[in-house]
Amino acid sequence: MTRRRRAVVFGPVQPVFDPAFLDPITDWLTDNGYAVEVLDSLTVIDDPAMTLADVASEWVRRRPDLEAADLLCGNAFGGALVQVMAPVVNPGVAVLALSAPTVADRVLGTRLAEVARHARMGNLAGALWTLDDLVRSESMPSPARVATPTTGDHLQACRRIDLGMSLLTDLDVSASITSHTGPVLSIVGAQSRLVTADHVRLPTHGVVAEIPDAGMRPHRDNAAAVVDLLTEQRTFLAGRTDRAGGRHHRTHHIDTQGAA
Repeated sequence: MTRRRRAVVFGPVQPVFDPAFLDPITDWLTDNGYAVEVLDSLTVIDDPAMTLADVASEWVRRRPDLEAADLLCGNAFGGALVQVMAPVVNPGVAVLALSAPTVADRVLGTRLAEVARHARMGNLAGALWTLDDLVRSESMPSPARVATPTTGDHLQACRRIDLGMSLLTDLDVSASITSHTGPVLSIVGAQSRLVTADHVRLPTHGVVAEIPDAGMRPHRDNAAAVVDLLTEQRTFLAGRTDRAGGRHHRTHHIDTQGAA
């Protein structure tokens, strides 16, 4: 019997972890033969002094079975985490990063810090409004209001947002991911006001793809285009691409015609 390929997906910063947010990605993985596990990236943070490298090390310590994964996927914070973790877990593992920064410039760092500041002050509604405004594509209007989660602990929700966003404000994990030998596909929204292709660094064989009509949540804003891209890159993600020939880092632009 052929072994099912295994994908481990690390979620973004959320006030309350919601794995269903990633359904368009996990559904595609499942449909394409992967056994999928979705993890709350923030679970292992038990000390506010931890760095992103510390978080990655703690995941590897707690979950040594990650080395058996065929693909590591991460969204936003989870994607930054995966970029640090992948070369340590398995130099050949495939990486699928969704709206995941490798580096944070001044603009991105300032915007993330603003979200974190609201959360640090206990202003959950302000943090969520600011975040919801920023994750929208340039063509989408700002929200009139954002509902505050009615479940979970208010202070814990603020702590999660503060810790997660603060770890990304001065981010630079280029050294980790640019030396990775496995397949790397990074997906960003073409209209994102947070993570863009400018914040992505890749090994020479890596691919960055910009999804049209999408902001920070391309798998939600334009799920059809993301699914089409994943299907197109399926062989690459499966690790069957010949990287010995020196494939070059390239930007993949999705045609807007017919995109949902």
